[in-house]
Amino acid sequence: MSQENVDRFVEATHAFNRGDVEAWLGLYDAEVVFEPQVAEMEGAYVGHDGIRAFITNIGDLYERFEVRLHDVRDLGERVLALGSAISIGKGSGIEQEAPLAIVASFRGGRITHFMDYGDKVRAFDAVGLSE
Repeated sequence: MSQENVDRFVEATHAFNRGDVEAWLGLYDAEVVFEPQVAEMEGAYVGHDGIRAFITNIGDLYERFEVRLHDVRDLGERVLALGSAISIGKGSGIEQEAPLAIVASFRGGRITHFMDYGDKVRAFDAVGLSE
């Protein structure tokens, strides 16, 4: 089932990028713990309502926010995804690129935990890998 998890994670990323919230949420467990990089300051987003709040926050801050993945690895019941987030600030028009280093856990084909470490080394450490 692990390759299926990779495929589902990539599918979720595509749904997010095209703004298909319902398709994106359909790939997450109803009680998911979602920890993007801002969770260190704001706390985790829990459940589908939490993810909807995250989407609202992103929409309030950015004209555009897109995830680009360049390496997605099968780790059994987890997926390690490396890439970047490209954003354009609302009002400022400033474009930014931030690294992503995500570990997502799956159960029953749905994402149950999502954590973006923002740093490849920290994500590798979290899953017991070395570069």
